[in-house]
Amino acid sequence: MDRRRFLGFIGSLSVLSPAAVLASQRLGAARVGAYRMQAVGQSTRLLLDLYGDVSYQVFTLSNPARIVIDFKGVPGHLPIQQLDLSGTPLTSIRSGPRGSGLRLVLTTREAITPHVSMLPGHSLAPRQLAIDLPHAPMLASSRSTAPSRPQQEPARLVHQGGRRAAVIAIDPGHGGKDPGAVSASSHYEKYVALNIATKLHNLLDRDPAFHPTLTRDDDHFIPLFERVTIAHQHKADMFVSVHADAAPNSSAQGASVYALSQHGATSAMARFMAQSENDADKYMLAGSTLRNADPSISKLLVDMSMTATIDTSLGLGEIILNNLGQVTRIHQQRVDQAGFAVLKSPDIPSILVENGFMSNPDDCRRLIMDGHQQELAESLYASIRSFYQHNPMQLGPA
Repeated sequence: MDRRRFLGFIGSLSVLSPAAVLASQRLGAARVGAYRMQAVGQSTRLLLDLYGDVSYQVFTLSNPARIVIDFKGVPGHLPIQQLDLSGTPLTSIRSGPRGSGLRLVLTTREAITPHVSMLPGHSLAPRQLAIDLPHAPMLASSRSTAPSRPQQEPARLVHQGGRRAAVIAIDPGHGGKDPGAVSASSHYEKYVALNIATKLHNLLDRDPAFHPTLTRDDDHFIPLFERVTIAHQHKADMFVSVHADAAPNSSAQGASVYALSQHGATSAMARFMAQSENDADKYMLAGSTLRNADPSISKLLVDMSMTATIDTSLGLGEIILNNLGQVTRIHQQRVDQAGFAVLKSPDIPSILVENGFMSNPDDCRRLIMDGHQQELAESLYASIRSFYQHNPMQLGPA
């Protein structure tokens, strides 16, 4: 090939058609691209451009009302865009990394059920994920034809056999600037904990016997005392803190369950773990005045009902240990106790579950697997359900 023909060939590569460019994008790594909103009848439609093989999961959360879309295996950020949300069902749109993918959170003015569909692409446009959000008038119309309900959250009460739904506060450990344990392969505890906690939330949310709530549903930092406060604000009947621990020796492996102790740690490992988990508050801003904001923390110092609460927590912990043993190794065959700050609630049975060691290569390999995280969540769900089968909630004020 002579020089002129060669330069002509190179030049042709630099002027690919839009269709060729789009094809090359489709063949590349999966990602979520630009997004926009448009009015469609009585709904607002949010459109997201998808490139490559993108898989996703959609679910809703309450307090406040949110629609969550988890995209797997895509970069954990969206392009920076400013959308006018006035006149739409949305109050905010935010995104961030979740595990090895992206989480998109749509905060809505009230609880709504989105309609999600995939719009096919063509030669000049990518596929689009369409999320249709009904407007308030449509919601009001549907409510007017439905039977009247109490002003309380419907999921809080179950009028069968005189029982009410149990409120379960699920606390994914660490988050934001506090990564928790970091493995030798640079996997973070905060993501593992959030994934397991979210799966547990979804399992409980499908069961009318429970009303679950998360202390955090994305990657941001919450001080330990504030996690307890959140549980009290939601009138929680149970508090489950989800973690994945680390030890100085990488040979340590298996899951552990911890309850609060008022009289010192029951083992050296329990003492080490409590110190490690309590160190999360070193990320608080200096001079914070929130530490004494929750009166229940001060009440802890004198409230003798803590003894009964700890006894109940130990009973729950034994059930969790037995069920975890069906899906993973167990590090300690008893429920250990120490002064975990996040468990210091005088009237809410509270338990801290270390699902394995990030510092152990084999444990870490399993902890970051979606399938194993689901197994752990199902084990915790079965434990909570078993506990309430023996300790049913009586119908009463929510």
